[in-house]
Amino acid sequence: MSSFSDHLQHQFIHHFPYSDARYRTNAQAGLDLYRTHSFFILHNDEQILNVKIDSFYVELNKQLLPESTCSCQHNGFCEHCFAAFFLYVFINRTACAPIQRMAKS
Repeated sequence: MSSFSDHLQHQFIHHFPYSDARYRTNAQAGLDLYRTHSFFILHNDEQILNVKIDSFYVELNKQLLPESTCSCQHNGFCEHCFAAFFLYVFINRTACAPIQRMAKS
């Protein structure tokens, strides 16, 4: 597993345990949003991913996921933050795929 994947897996499991119904519900709603809605990437650097999902603005803190924010009325890591997280994972897996294939050659 890559250090990118290791880091994400550790953060995700540590901060958003699946045994917590609130996170489980928000993660499922976020996955549904990720699959069915359009995103506008406003900014993307090493630390922050800013996206617009519907009328909500998410600032995903890539290094400290719980520090992420959303303009919706929910507190904590909401479904919009989870959707942005899934987008972030997709962007990085897509970007890393050619490199991983070259490394295996």
